[in-house]
Amino acid sequence: MKNIYTLLLSLVTIISTATAQVTLITDYNPGPEDGFDDFNFQGHIINDQLIFPLQSPTAGEELGILGDGEILLLKDLWPGMEDGDPRGFTMYQGELYFSAYAGEGDINIWKTDGTEAGTVMVHDPGNESSARPGSFVVADNGWMYYSYANSIRRTDGIDHEVVYEGAIIGTVGKYASPNYVKYEMGLAFLVKNDSDDSFTLYQITGNEVTEIARTEAGGFFTNAYGLTTYLDGLLFAVNDDDDIEGTYYYDAVSGNLTNINIVGQTKPYSRLLAIPDKGNILYVAGDGFYYINGNPQDDKFLFSTGFFGAYVQGENMVSAKVEGRAAFTTPAELGEDDFLFITDGTSDGTLSLSAIQSHHSAMIVEGKYCFFADGISNGFRPNLYQVDLEEGTVSTLMSFDERSLDTRSIKPMGVIDDKLYFLSKLDPDVGLELYAMPVSIEPSSVSENPTAMPYAIIQKQSSIEIRMDENLELQVGITTQDGRTVYQGNHTTNEAIEMNLATGVYYVTITSKGQVQSSAFMWQRQ
Repeated sequence: MKNIYTLLLSLVTIISTATAQVTLITDYNPGPEDGFDDFNFQGHIINDQLIFPLQSPTAGEELGILGDGEILLLKDLWPGMEDGDPRGFTMYQGELYFSAYAGEGDINIWKTDGTEAGTVMVHDPGNESSARPGSFVVADNGWMYYSYANSIRRTDGIDHEVVYEGAIIGTVGKYASPNYVKYEMGLAFLVKNDSDDSFTLYQITGNEVTEIARTEAGGFFTNAYGLTTYLDGLLFAVNDDDDIEGTYYYDAVSGNLTNINIVGQTKPYSRLLAIPDKGNILYVAGDGFYYINGNPQDDKFLFSTGFFGAYVQGENMVSAKVEGRAAFTTPAELGEDDFLFITDGTSDGTLSLSAIQSHHSAMIVEGKYCFFADGISNGFRPNLYQVDLEEGTVSTLMSFDERSLDTRSIKPMGVIDDKLYFLSKLDPDVGLELYAMPVSIEPSSVSENPTAMPYAIIQKQSSIEIRMDENLELQVGITTQDGRTVYQGNHTTNEAIEMNLATGVYYVTITSKGQVQSSAFMWQRQ
């Protein structure tokens, strides 16, 4: 039997499959051929429209859209039957950025506002063989960082520049865990040093890169990954080397890097779920799950998976987060059930909700809910679930009679107008196509103001710009961290505002259209 050191709730509410109204949107690629890519199926919602890679029978794999209940080809990015292969969708400044082919060997950065005319190529990063822009990350300083051809770059939506050569931000494939994290208005990231196989921890502030810590020498197969914020600094794991493996904590106050224990456990973790400003859920291979926030009274062992309850190489930790709350699934001991957990970012608030089947889909979020499926491979009969992250309950939306004879047979894509859209490959006569079913959605009671104006603060040498999609008049105030006002003035969006500030963190307050918004930004004196 598994050891469960949390409150086990009863908790599955079954909705009858006889009354579930599941509708095939259309057999877009007619017959058994797939309308969607079995491996590249990320969906993203913009302006109440679902955008995704679409397998067009006349244009290859290109950018598709669901608008007014109809699947359409939004744009043939690489004209003809060649695949544009759009990937890496990321919202930035109110538009959806992604990478895609525009021609032979030419993988560029694109953006879309959900219209064909507004789907445009914005940057050609170069002609490096097999290189692809990826790992788009929008930092709190307003810049979007990304990787290309063993370099880290940044953009403000107009200009693109290299900030570091010789490394990328991304995931370590074996552990499906990141080597970077948003940190102090910028990024922190890990780099393996060719000279001795040690690892250096760097911090990016604007376009400045600073070395902040370094491990001892490792080995050829050593990996460092799972970078996350922790206490007054950063946490990461090092594996595959008996000499230096473990869990490392960088204390930003003292500047020290130390190898620490996790609730008495000396092994490194291999997966993580970070709940910002609260704590981290860590998985240790061959052992189980831990919760840590740096307080010995709160840190504890949560759940045992044993030696056989392990992630396979490259498998993600399935999870979803909404405003400091999250759900995640666990792998099972051999012959046992997997489990669905929910957490509010505290030790006592990390609870087991329900036993589930193995082989889980990714989770998507809408309002205070997340949606996912289990049993999506290896001959299981899948189930679709709706998890209420605030109430701590889970409902079964649909239990399918058909078996999953293919991998990833059920894949939630998005929720629009109280309909859950998902891909299904359970009908061999139809192939992988898009379906919909009604769901009941309530907004999160702790979500941010949905009418807040999206903006980004961009530094341009000796000035800042407040970037928005619409032209507005603004009242701008800037204060120091101790509350001292250093600037006040009236401006318009996207206007250069000259600044003469010392390097540091400041707070800007923007007043426009009766709304007041505040955020921090980092000023780097040029």
